[in-house]
Amino acid sequence: MKVKHIIILFLLGYILELLGGYFKIMQLMGAQEVFTVAISLKVVAAVWGIWKMFTLKNSTDILNA
Repeated sequence: MKVKHIIILFLLGYILELLGGYFKIMQLMGAQEVFTVAISLKVVAAVWGIWKMFTLKNSTDILNA
């Protein structure tokens, strides 16, 4: 997995978190599920990002990978 995919997962998590907040404010159903999916995406992206940093031979090339 490339770094751009990890960044996309983070951004998708943040977008879903904003959507869940909107659902919560508007008292719509499904807000908790959207929050759960958003947090899960951000955790997966963080774990993959840390794994990617430790598996690269030259850690300064993280954005070029």
